Amino acid sequence: MPGSSGIAARLLLLFLVFLVGSCVTPRPTGTADTILRGGTLITLDDKYKDATAIAVQNGRILAVGSEADMAAYTASHTEFIELEGRTLLPGFIDAHGHLIQQAMARAVAGLKPPPMGTVRDISSLQQKLREDGSNHPGGNWILGFGYDERQLKERRHPTRWDLDRVSNTRPVVAVHLSGRIAVVNSVVLQKLGQQAYNPVAGAIFRKDPRTGQLNGVIEERAMDVIADLIPAPSALKAVGILKEVQDDYLAAGITTVQDGWATLSAIKLYRAGADFGMLNLDIVAYLPASTLDMVDADDYRPEPYEGRFRIGGVKMVVDGSSQLGSAYQNAPYMKVSAKTGDRGFLLTREEQLDLWLRRYAQQGWQPLISASGDAAIDTAIEAIDKAGGGERLSSPVMVAPQLMSRAQARKLAKQDVAISFSPVQIYYWSDWLAEILGTERARAFGPVATAIDAGALVTLNSETPAAGPDMMQLIWSAVTRANRDGVSQPSDERISVEQALRAVTLDAARQYGEGEQKGSLTPGKSADFVILEQNPLQVDEAALPAIEVHSTWKDGEQVYPEEDPLGFF
Repeated sequence: MPGSSGIAARLLLLFLVFLVGSCVTPRPTGTADTILRGGTLITLDDKYKDATAIAVQNGRILAVGSEADMAAYTASHTEFIELEGRTLLPGFIDAHGHLIQQAMARAVAGLKPPPMGTVRDISSLQQKLREDGSNHPGGNWILGFGYDERQLKERRHPTRWDLDRVSNTRPVVAVHLSGRIAVVNSVVLQKLGQQAYNPVAGAIFRKDPRTGQLNGVIEERAMDVIADLIPAPSALKAVGILKEVQDDYLAAGITTVQDGWATLSAIKLYRAGADFGMLNLDIVAYLPASTLDMVDADDYRPEPYEGRFRIGGVKMVVDGSSQLGSAYQNAPYMKVSAKTGDRGFLLTREEQLDLWLRRYAQQGWQPLISASGDAAIDTAIEAIDKAGGGERLSSPVMVAPQLMSRAQARKLAKQDVAISFSPVQIYYWSDWLAEILGTERARAFGPVATAIDAGALVTLNSETPAAGPDMMQLIWSAVTRANRDGVSQPSDERISVEQALRAVTLDAARQYGEGEQKGSLTPGKSADFVILEQNPLQVDEAALPAIEVHSTWKDGEQVYPEEDPLGFF
């Protein structure tokens, strides 16, 4: 029929316009429920970079602009919030961390060294554990978290015999600050039986070099073996722990958080919290690939948010960590316990990684791939290539590639792999890293600037519970690369405050595939805000950690502090 091709083309164009439009969050119209004004807005959207006010309607951003612009969105029911010179930003988004481990860490004895805690030696560690035992009498487990042997007076890990002095009748476990090593007492080793003497692959049970006896220090997948023995908290206690840990994140201005190693019991808890309206921030969970192998994976497919919870994907751990000397690298470590010259090791072989990427990442699960050493990163890059790269995988993310080279950064960027760093580790371990890696490699540890220069999508993360959910300290660490004494380390890997803010807001949202819904102050996006007492773009960089969170807003409602709405009324 004459002209039919032109009509068809126009219909196709209209269909495509509708299809594209349906993928973008529509802007709300009408009048505002709330207008916040009288301060500075850091919008992370160049179109609104000069804005001084923002309007909210039904949990979404209605308009961003000048105070005069807000007149068009004002009605009799509109509530005005005066910022009084404070700074409003998109809610912080934690690109990687372990929510349930952070929850449990805050519920047990605190073993962190100064300035985070008070444990300076094995004697004070023992005392903290005894106090926990007194608070939980009976036959219950005595648990602690956060010791760092390099900060102890003795400069060594505690042993089973040290923990036997806490109790020789109750199980005692002290978990390292990294979360990848622990010490257990003799009671726990007895419970393990042959599992300690014939461990599964990747489970490390250290021995006393003089006697050959198990000394109670365990590493990597041995942690999972111990975790299976520890009784789960009651449902009531678990609910209380979930509420408290959310408050910790909200107090830091975080509105989206990750559980990057979610257990099946944690998934059950999050789903219950979502069903009962108990979640005050968005939680995205990633299950270990080894866990998905043992269950009906279809029950844990990635899903949209329901009650502020969703399953995001799958976690794969390729090697250990640099500060523990277990990251798999091409050059030998200069100093690793008594094993000088060790290169670390793989926790997941390339063939297993290949299988997981095909089984899950090609089928809709977003893969988080943890690879720290440069040799492990090579393994991951090769496996990603075999699986088809970012085109066939579901938005892959490389977590903590601390010893990544410039060439590897370019390869990852080409593969469309997002890269997430936790530069606060430099604060904790920079001096030790210089000892085991050498000065040059330590200066390049956590190469954030290199990844940005390579064109990759780069985010920053808290890596809880190794560090607390403190986003201002995280930003400061990325900007200064300072050690515990506050001394900045010479490095080409420092980034600007603007780059750091983007990495914990808009780019973090994009890592999650949520860049159209959150991460900037843009009309149509979720009204997730953090209000700071000072503008991080205007203070001296040394003052960044001291900037206080005044309030945190989720979907247009203030969620921190809970009771007094900003103190403005």
